[in-house]
Amino acid sequence: MTPEQQAALDRANAALAELGQQPQANVGAGVARSVASGLTFGGADEAEAYIRSIFGSREYDDLLNDIRGQVGQFQEQRPGLALGSELAGATLPAIIASLFTGGAGGAVALGSRYPMLSGLAKSAGIVAPRTLAGSAGYGAVQGAATGFLSGEGVEERIRGLATGGAVGAGLGAGLDIAAKALQGTLGNFMDYTRRKLGNKGGSAVEQELQRIAAEAGITPEQAYIEVAEGRLMAENKTLQEAVRGYFDKGGPGAALLSGTARTRPGELRKELVEDVQQYLTDVAPGANFLRDEADRMSDLADAAQDLYNSPSMQRAISENALPIMKDIFQRAPEAFAAVRRELGVGGKELFFELAEDGSVNVLRAPTIQEAEVVRRAINDLKGKYYKSGEGGTAKAYGALEQELRDAIDMISDETQQARATYNTMMDQDRAYKAGEKAFKATPDVDQIELDIDRIAALGDEALRAYRTGIMRKLRIAMTSKRAASITADLANPDTALGQMMQLIFPGEDMSDLAMKLQTQEGADALVKTILLKSPTQSSGQQIARQGAGVGAEDIAEATTTFGMLRLLRKLTARTRPELTDSQREQVVQALLSQDPDYIKSMLRDESGIAVIQNLIQRGSEALYAGGRSGAIYGTTENAPQTAQGVLGMIGPQ
Repeated sequence: MTPEQQAALDRANAALAELGQQPQANVGAGVARSVASGLTFGGADEAEAYIRSIFGSREYDDLLNDIRGQVGQFQEQRPGLALGSELAGATLPAIIASLFTGGAGGAVALGSRYPMLSGLAKSAGIVAPRTLAGSAGYGAVQGAATGFLSGEGVEERIRGLATGGAVGAGLGAGLDIAAKALQGTLGNFMDYTRRKLGNKGGSAVEQELQRIAAEAGITPEQAYIEVAEGRLMAENKTLQEAVRGYFDKGGPGAALLSGTARTRPGELRKELVEDVQQYLTDVAPGANFLRDEADRMSDLADAAQDLYNSPSMQRAISENALPIMKDIFQRAPEAFAAVRRELGVGGKELFFELAEDGSVNVLRAPTIQEAEVVRRAINDLKGKYYKSGEGGTAKAYGALEQELRDAIDMISDETQQARATYNTMMDQDRAYKAGEKAFKATPDVDQIELDIDRIAALGDEALRAYRTGIMRKLRIAMTSKRAASITADLANPDTALGQMMQLIFPGEDMSDLAMKLQTQEGADALVKTILLKSPTQSSGQQIARQGAGVGAEDIAEATTTFGMLRLLRKLTARTRPELTDSQREQVVQALLSQDPDYIKSMLRDESGIAVIQNLIQRGSEALYAGGRSGAIYGTTENAPQTAQGVLGMIGPQ
């Protein structure tokens, strides 16, 4: 206690003595300050003085001396309570947080979802560092902070920073070694217990599945949803290294993975294409949608032709309409060369003759069908001049064709119906070709959006024809070597193909398709993981985590120094039961299961042995986290004074 602090305490005691009272420390305030000191690595007194100086009239230094004097008095009168309170403040946060994260498995799951939170937890000592160096580093940081904040004055703080860091590093590393040895012993005991219980409840298979899921951050509920939607646990992106580890290990489990990877993508792709086909084309799975489209077009063409060939089309135009027809015919003599050829080939009597000056003489009233022949010839001339670049002439022929069309339609309802049917056929044909053109590796999404708006205005059948054109190109693409990458692009809303699919699959239909595309993408990814990738360091680590088995070969080789070291390494590294080929096969079967209830039950082990093991695991994690913090705090709190005393003992007398 500094002279200033002692003076503050003496003044308080003198005031109490004048009143005839024995000076006693305030127990409640002393406990609160001690707990706060543990929470803040010894910096609570300064924080209290600073806050009170802001809102009060007393100076910071005066308040600090007063607070430290009261703390010293509490420590003198209640040393056990003071020390216990400080240690509680240092250990409780780590214990509570460790229990909250659910032990090692919970910490892994939490870290996978919230990496920033996980980093803060590790920095604060909530989650134990996973390496010896990490534990030593954490101990050094906490020890240095405690030594610095517990010191009074610059020199003492510097000594506390140095000695606290050194002491904390040593304690952190030592406690890490001891904790891992304890956890290994507990793990071997639980393995023995499981084997004695005949693999009931918390079996090695269930424990392995729960480990895999926990490390990937997959909850039983998430796994249930994924499997219910058609995906397999083995196809989850975060589990690929674990799955590869089981494949590299060989045995029946590897054969199951290989067989699934070879057959499932093709089966899923076939179902996907059929589902897309049914939506886009209204054609049931298994049917030929191209033949269906051709039949639709043929039916429209036949309907239009039947109307053009109906008996009513063979009657002559009325005398009232004949002058209008003659005027139009006289203005398009060029068209009558084609009219003469068509009627002549059909063996029909001509209703006109061409004069030497090129004009047209109408010999008789033409039939409605013959007037239609003239209209088509004029329309063909319009197209001819547009192609040759004579837009003015083409425009004039277009106006003449429209004039003749209106005149014919006023005479015959059948021509209107036939023309509407023919136009419907042509609209659908153009829409189909536009759909074929739209689908490519990088489609023009803006143009597709315009096409859909324009074609939708023509009717549902035209829009269906457009989608049928897209479907034809999509079907070809899904049977090519690029099928997997195309599926990935279709499933990604940020790619041009993904945006195209969102345009042609609006609303709930797109949601359903997105789920199926995601399933297909997962199956394709499994192919790459199992069949196309070489073993990696990560997959090797996953194999090691499946269980360090000890066989007869290891025991036989234990007669050599190297063999003995390897045997000891395997025995000491073993914190979970060895998985046999049969057990690995069961794990793989679960990873490939399509039963969501089964998966959920495997990942949510509520059997007695599993509950006990989980409690032991949580308890050991919590005791380790809290004990480490408390030990480092308690040892390094007085590091400056300890260092000064040691230096005085070994220095010159």
